[in-house]
Amino acid sequence: MFRLFPLVALAFIANTANAELIPASSDPCQLDRLQVKFGDVRYSCGKQVALDTFTNGDAKSVRVDVTLDGRFSEENKIYTLVMVDPDAPSTLPSYWVHWLVTNIAEEDFAHGYHSNTNSENEILGYKPPSPPSGKPHRYQFFTFKQPKQFGSGEIKAPNRGGFDLASFQSRYNLVGPIAGYQILTERM
Repeated sequence: MFRLFPLVALAFIANTANAELIPASSDPCQLDRLQVKFGDVRYSCGKQVALDTFTNGDAKSVRVDVTLDGRFSEENKIYTLVMVDPDAPSTLPSYWVHWLVTNIAEEDFAHGYHSNTNSENEILGYKPPSPPSGKPHRYQFFTFKQPKQFGSGEIKAPNRGGFDLASFQSRYNLVGPIAGYQILTERM
């Protein structure tokens, strides 16, 4: 019985270490390789943005364009893009995922990948920020380099709430994050 304790402790430590690959306290602006435009406006990384920026007034979301700075891209590489809210209410250290796209070709990313694509590579379609009243929420974009092109149905759509980004990264052997971006918004 006591011989199993060290193994259980090691498994717990390994699991905890994996969960910290991308802590919610991380600052994507330090990666500074993504440019994001909401509608016709590009905001600096880390800027606080009015909540109505993300809709056209009729609750329909505005188009989001995400561009990977070409200086950091590599020819013939493919990427995964994830947009998360690390401040979503949860009892676990997890994210609420707003957008999850795989198999973005380098050349597509260099010209701007946008939210109205409706591609089979959109594992979870774009949902605009919609924080509850209270304090500002961070909305973070992370880009990962993929080890290969994922086949249709290979990536299983996770739940939006309670999303474990570190486990997702580990499960699919994603490298990075190699690029990031963040804005803040709040409901008044």
